[in-house]
Amino acid sequence: MEKAIQPCLKACLQPLPDGYACDYTELSARVSCYSAIQVKLVTYTVPSRLKGCQVVVHLYDRLIKIFYGNQCIIELPRKYPSGDKRRARQIDYRHVIHSLVKKPMAFGDSVWQEDLLPSPSFKQLWSICQAHYPLRKACSWMVGVLALAASQANDNEFGDQLLAHYAQAGSLPELALLQKQYKIDTPPTATIHCEQHALASYNELLRMGGVY
Repeated sequence: MEKAIQPCLKACLQPLPDGYACDYTELSARVSCYSAIQVKLVTYTVPSRLKGCQVVVHLYDRLIKIFYGNQCIIELPRKYPSGDKRRARQIDYRHVIHSLVKKPMAFGDSVWQEDLLPSPSFKQLWSICQAHYPLRKACSWMVGVLALAASQANDNEFGDQLLAHYAQAGSLPELALLQKQYKIDTPPTATIHCEQHALASYNELLRMGGVY
């Protein structure tokens, strides 16, 4: 019976489309003041320059693509809630570090604090900070170090180096010394020369009838 039905089904099938079928769901989201969007009960951080912007999200099984206008700004691996949790989050400290540098104390109270530390080495450094410094200085040091880590090719290796320094010296390196050591040279700003025209030229225009 089934063998007799199969040829009939094949005859009803239409040709496959020439292009790829749409394999994503398109959603719209607004970037919060924390540089984050909510997608299917999951919080994702995005580059801070998108704060307040309305973005389009292409939601795939394994990743999400975030568009502003027609430009794909960033691709992120898709996150799913695990176990009995209804919500999840995927936080990248590089997306929010510029805001934290302006308000380092926000790191101490952040609900994302654990997620903002990119490796076990940084988690150990934060514990050491809290043990050795008052909270304000600890936050300033940690945020400053994260800002430096974001500029490194390998932030995990950078964290390991700082931890090794502590193990050898028994103290954390001063932030000012680290900033001087790992300073990134920025290209000089171009100097633009503008010459102000002589005010007497207005009198010439008036005399010629050019201004009414």
